Amino acid sequence: MDAVDPTLLARAEQALAEAPGVLGVGQLRLRWIGHRLHAEGDLVVPADLTLARAHDVAVAAELRLKVAIPSVAGATLHPDPASLAGRRHHQRDDVGALDAG
Repeated sequence: MDAVDPTLLARAEQALAEAPGVLGVGQLRLRWIGHRLHAEGDLVVPADLTLARAHDVAVAAELRLKVAIPSVAGATLHPDPASLAGRRHHQRDDVGALDAG
């Protein structure tokens, strides 16, 4: 009932991929909430970006997505450094090393 047309998903991926600073698009989900679409996804960005710059890239990508698909109300976009792109780094077992950092 709340399925998203695959052409919308393809258009969303293309819009995100064309945003400056985005090297690729990982997992992307769109879902309807009422009459508005919400997006959640992973962006591959250069590994040497600062946190502030990665944030800027994600904001620019979201704006590009909203222009490409006006029914998108908002997006939660997770920047993944290119050296760790994909879901595998979210399952790492050395989390304690990050806490010590």
